[in-house]
Amino acid sequence: MDARHATVGPDAPTLPRHRFTVDDVLAMQAAGVIRDGQVELLGGELVTMAAKKNEHELAKRRLVRWLAATVPHTAAVAVESTLYLSRADAPEPDIMIHPDRLLPEDVRGPDLDLLIEVAVESLAQDLGAKASLYARHGVRLYWVVDTVNRQVHVHEGPILQTGQWNRIQILSATEALHAPVGTGKIAIGDLTC
Repeated sequence: MDARHATVGPDAPTLPRHRFTVDDVLAMQAAGVIRDGQVELLGGELVTMAAKKNEHELAKRRLVRWLAATVPHTAAVAVESTLYLSRADAPEPDIMIHPDRLLPEDVRGPDLDLLIEVAVESLAQDLGAKASLYARHGVRLYWVVDTVNRQVHVHEGPILQTGQWNRIQILSATEALHAPVGTGKIAIGDLTC
């Protein structure tokens, strides 16, 4: 059958989907098939990461500068580091804070003091699939910085079995974020353009 006769729509045959593991992705990176930072592994599927625009980079830069000056030296501020949650899940969050004594590949969800995603075009995924993934893996505190609406969604108290959160609070541009370790706060309005 050629393309002129292909069935499109709900009656179209389903093509097989391929599931990948962290080892598969690392092998593809080593072979040059994909570049590091180009994709994330979520639920065994390769997900292309959105291009990082000015709003994203400015918010991330401001957060990193504030956190680096605020958290104690016993904590690491990791930027765009892969988080190895399982054989099928290796997202690359924008910022993570974890004990500095841990090697990057040894960090797991419960080790994190804070995980941050900065959203410009990825808000639905960051508040949906990623929020659930992080809760299932025991991340205790998860912030989604919504640069478009100038808000921060603060997730606390993960429910591992369901991938939900006990508490979700939305903070506006006139409110402040408090560092989870160390001292200090930053106005949400100062994070976005």
